Amino acid sequence: MTILLRLLLVTCALISPALLRAGKQDEANPWVKPGSPPPLLPGKGLTVSCPDPLPPLPDNTVKLESAKVSFQIHYTPSGVAKKERLKMGVVFAKQPPTYEVRTAPLANKRLAIPPGAPRHLETHSQRVPFDMPITGFMPHMHTRGAGFRYEVTYPDGKNEVLLDIPRYDFNWQLRYELKQPKLIPKGSTLKITAAFDNSTGNKANPDPTKLVKWGSQTVDEMMIGYVEYFRPLSP
Repeated sequence: MTILLRLLLVTCALISPALLRAGKQDEANPWVKPGSPPPLLPGKGLTVSCPDPLPPLPDNTVKLESAKVSFQIHYTPSGVAKKERLKMGVVFAKQPPTYEVRTAPLANKRLAIPPGAPRHLETHSQRVPFDMPITGFMPHMHTRGAGFRYEVTYPDGKNEVLLDIPRYDFNWQLRYELKQPKLIPKGSTLKITAAFDNSTGNKANPDPTKLVKWGSQTVDEMMIGYVEYFRPLSP
């Protein structure tokens, strides 16, 4: 059975079954290595509706056949019992798709944010192994996140800023959708830059005296630049 899948979560993303095989190398997607962050932003318990209509993509975009759908949700204990209500919506395709939407996580797991630093910068770069039509971006950090930028360096050396978020807010994480897909040619390099505020001036900072590293809890930090793109399906 062929279906078009939409997640009723913060991301409202279209997902690839290839990216849902946790812990296995996906030869069709060399960016996703074993142990990489999940292809979608971890949810925060919010349930929202996806935009209708869906973002403008090639006709017949996503194919899922006997795919396993996995959710990763990070919880922080609050001392009060709560209930989680997770929903998933499914729209059936009218004919076999010819393209597949994928989400690649560019991540820097070697974070080391010094105590008290008001604007600490971290970067991560990754080469593009094939022509990549990008349709959207979603940056993810925690409460010390202050800014996020996506850049590309083309094979001819030209540099371009793809998305610049000067005032990142952990409580308002958005998926930035392009009006039209942007083709990033093979051999280009994508770079993400994140700014962190670990100072006492950051009212959301749980502990400005701590050397902060990567972790799944909110008191730790993350740096992930999700990139959404599409690829033709193999016959």
